[in-house]
Amino acid sequence: GAGWAVEKVSRAASLGDMDNDGDVDLLIVNLNDTPTLLRNDGGNRNNWLGLKLIGSESNRDAIGAQVRVRADGLDLVREVHRGYGFQAGHDRRLLIGLGTHEQVDAVEIRWPSGRRQVLKSPPLRSYLEIREGRDEVAVVPRSGATGREKEVPTDQPSAPQEQPITETLPAVGEPHWQADDYLKASKALFAAARYGEVRAVLEQGLRQTPDSLPLRFHLGLLLVTGLGHYEEGAQVLEDAVRDYPTSVDSHFYLGRAHLGLNRLAEAIESFERTVALVPSSWEYHIWLGLANMRADSLQAAAAAFEQAAEQAPWEPNPHLQLITVYNKLGRTTDAQKEQQLFERFFPLHKKVKNLQQQLEVMPQDASAHSELGTAYGRQGRLAEALASFQQAVELDPQHGLAHLGMGTVLFRMGQPDRAILAYEQARRVQPDLAEAYQDLGYAYAARGRLREAIATWEQLLLQVPDHPNAHRWIRQARAQSQQR
Repeated sequence: GAGWAVEKVSRAASLGDMDNDGDVDLLIVNLNDTPTLLRNDGGNRNNWLGLKLIGSESNRDAIGAQVRVRADGLDLVREVHRGYGFQAGHDRRLLIGLGTHEQVDAVEIRWPSGRRQVLKSPPLRSYLEIREGRDEVAVVPRSGATGREKEVPTDQPSAPQEQPITETLPAVGEPHWQADDYLKASKALFAAARYGEVRAVLEQGLRQTPDSLPLRFHLGLLLVTGLGHYEEGAQVLEDAVRDYPTSVDSHFYLGRAHLGLNRLAEAIESFERTVALVPSSWEYHIWLGLANMRADSLQAAAAAFEQAAEQAPWEPNPHLQLITVYNKLGRTTDAQKEQQLFERFFPLHKKVKNLQQQLEVMPQDASAHSELGTAYGRQGRLAEALASFQQAVELDPQHGLAHLGMGTVLFRMGQPDRAILAYEQARRVQPDLAEAYQDLGYAYAARGRLREAIATWEQLLLQVPDHPNAHRWIRQARAQSQQR
């Protein structure tokens, strides 16, 4: 049908009966695009039985349950599964085709718990919801009439069609349009996954301004990452880097195009040029390492991944790549060290991403900024941690934990006097914050202000009498004070 004629770059497919009509529909996940639903409206002409099992003693999704269906000489066995393929989960309900059989004698369910349950003469052409250990059976309603029972309205107006985005923009190609106008229009269309229109706009813009690097680059970007036309995208980007040899993005996506075409030598060359232009980007080193690993140049791959890990030690990806390449090189001890680093940084990476997404929705959340500062600090990203804590105290000057975090970061950055001011403010706005007394005393001691350190730790003991270190710190500070 027409659905198969659409040209898209797809990554996963999920099977399931989305409209409960007894035939399997297909949902396809497309790269940088909306999903495609291929609805099956002709596959339910014969009889069928659908089962949705819900466990009680067993797991709720009844994963592992075995079902046996008997119908006048027909003997079928099915098992409940969850995931089957790459980046997709399928409908866990069982859809059992019965051919021309008009009746099912019995459905026997063996639950993962070991319980056995039998259903006699169930109704056909419906999904039945069966709960473990219960006799009641619920019929799941359909999502509209489809398939053999599909009703086609003849007297209703058709739904209004979505208007192309180009109709909401000025007429494309007006004489006053410059390259920036075409670029703006193409970006709006790209965000809506209107890739065909994006290409038309960019090509029209290039006919008017053929030397525009942004238009040429974005056309190459569209071809490589949007449409998956690696060969054509490589040609566009090769022209761009020939005319603009310092265009970092053009070199990078040219490398991506070559990698997609399995032209490994060309990909490595493009990524090497990218790294030479921006040696501080850990992401570019990762791509260079991946290309070298694909080419079995393991030493070069290790060097690239090591450079990425050095530039961004808090990122889990370089450590993950190093685990793989070190194991291939037989460097098991190094691989084990990288495994430990990956396990340390991966949860922090997820925490940072979650907080960043939260702040996109609620940018005025002082506590989220403070938590992000703490996570950055644990990653070793001190400048970003300090900025997050500063943002938190700007939003909420009474946020004691944010002042405390700021003090900790400043102390780690070698600025103890500024750290002391932050700790004092944390103690001032939140007098019961024990960590403020602990860290303030330590900062006082580091600056030789031993009397203030002792007094602060004594205040700490009033709050936490059994503090494991405060008594020892006080003794050490008094001893140092007497030596002066």
